[in-house]
Amino acid sequence: MRCLLGLLWFAGALALGANTAQAHPHVWITATSELIYAPDGAITGVRHAWTFDDMFSTYALQGIETKTKGVYSREELGSLAQTNVESLKEFGFFTFARADGKKEKFQEPTDYYLEYKDAALTLHFILPLKTPVKPKEGSRWRCSIRRSSSTSSSPTRTRSSWSGPPPPVR
Repeated sequence: MRCLLGLLWFAGALALGANTAQAHPHVWITATSELIYAPDGAITGVRHAWTFDDMFSTYALQGIETKTKGVYSREELGSLAQTNVESLKEFGFFTFARADGKKEKFQEPTDYYLEYKDAALTLHFILPLKTPVKPKEGSRWRCSIRRSSSTSSSPTRTRSSWSGPPPPVR
């Protein structure tokens, strides 16, 4: 009896002293991004396609009703796409642009949808610039897809960016 009470006391002490496990989930993406140009050569936005890792894709799809098991239509994924876009807003969609050193601002995303293919979700969306940038001779454009330094105390290790002169206008 004394041994049983000792075990119960020990189990209770462990339960009361246990802390909740805290995890910082990471979602890995493979990003493909394209600049969008107007007929006059002005840069009007960025077209993104972000393919999420298989673990996030599996997690995100839990509970989504489909007509055919394992097949997800654009309509069935519509509310999840909206949730993804709304969640990314507070982080500026991890997209940062500069034209000749001046920070450029983006509008709300347009044409967003999710696609499920090869066991992975891909979020497609367009980020239009608030003001199109008309490149001039000698001007520079830079766009980065990365974590903002304000979203994490850890340094940014993964960064994708491109820069350079604008393409010739014909």
